[in-house]
Amino acid sequence: AGPREPDVFDKAVAVVKGWLFEGNVPVKLGVLVLLFGVAAAIKYAADAGWLTMPIELRLAGIAAGAIAGLVWGLRSAAERPAFGLSIQGGAIGILLLVVFAAFRNYQVLDALPAFVLVLVLVAGASVLAVKQNAPALAVLGFIGGYLAPVLLSTGSGNHVALFSYYAVLNAAVFAIAWQRPWRALNLVGFVFTFLIGGIWGAKYYQPEKFATVEPFLVLFFLFYVAIPVLYALAGRQKNGKVDGTLLFGTPLLAFPMQVGLLGDDRMGLAASAVFVAAIYTGLALWARRNERLRDLAQSAAGMGLVFATLAIPLALTARWTSAAWALQGAGMVWLGLRQDRRLVRWSGLLLLVLAGLAWMVSLFHFNLGTEDRFLFNGHALNLGLLTLAWMAGSLLY
Repeated sequence: AGPREPDVFDKAVAVVKGWLFEGNVPVKLGVLVLLFGVAAAIKYAADAGWLTMPIELRLAGIAAGAIAGLVWGLRSAAERPAFGLSIQGGAIGILLLVVFAAFRNYQVLDALPAFVLVLVLVAGASVLAVKQNAPALAVLGFIGGYLAPVLLSTGSGNHVALFSYYAVLNAAVFAIAWQRPWRALNLVGFVFTFLIGGIWGAKYYQPEKFATVEPFLVLFFLFYVAIPVLYALAGRQKNGKVDGTLLFGTPLLAFPMQVGLLGDDRMGLAASAVFVAAIYTGLALWARRNERLRDLAQSAAGMGLVFATLAIPLALTARWTSAAWALQGAGMVWLGLRQDRRLVRWSGLLLLVLAGLAWMVSLFHFNLGTEDRFLFNGHALNLGLLTLAWMAGSLLY
């Protein structure tokens, strides 16, 4: 047996240790503290009335200082890369913070100019990071960008502005993923997007906001399903690495949020599960054509199967769920034995067990009446189908 591979927890600890204790640690921590300090200073000084000059001049002064820091970082990067790149990232984060404050807190900028400035800043940070091959610059700049709405929140719950802003940032993360396999940046976008989105939903969501929230949830889901594909393609290995955190974590976070949006709409949830299953199935069929994406294809096929299975009880009664799971389980046992894949056939056996449990649940809603004939009624035929599925499984074994 080969050496044990580090698990997810060990890898996460190694990443945190590497960031905290390697490179120019004081600069890294100092830039993050600076972002919080600048945001706190803007709000505190404005609330206390210490600054009597117009808010436009105050914001312009902070932006001028950030631009000076950006120029300083660009000049220092050649001789002291860690220092220069960290200063650049912090400066871009502060500029994003100033633009968001000017738009949301003080109404100095209208929506369109603010949106254009965010586009310019994020595009500039992306270009600088890619040209200098500097993931630290991208991570620091984007952390500042994702934190800006949180640090400057007015409590109004303006979700369209918030999610539009995050959509721009996620589009930039997606664009960078075309060029560089920077997993840290992908994870930063993923964590901030779904964490802040989940907190907003728990605090502010109302059913009447569904039409303006659902498109953003679908967009963010598609972003973070596509980014693991780019990550796998960007690697140099013969078999591209699969970012399991994003590939599996995205639907496991997005679907519960969809449940929160739809509430008790079972058919809507079933349609959502079918949509997710179709996305992953299509991804698996496409990835099969590329030998380097073999692991990605298998992982996507597994997720497609899970959500297709989930859609059945959401859309159908327990009786029909039992019948569908029985047929699906027998088919998976056959496929697992044919391809010698343990996980597939074990999943098929599990589905056969769940089909039996679903049939037992259906008995609670069964009232034998004059219309139900002996043996030729839905429950008896359902039980016969379940029995045939188990016999088929045993014959295949």
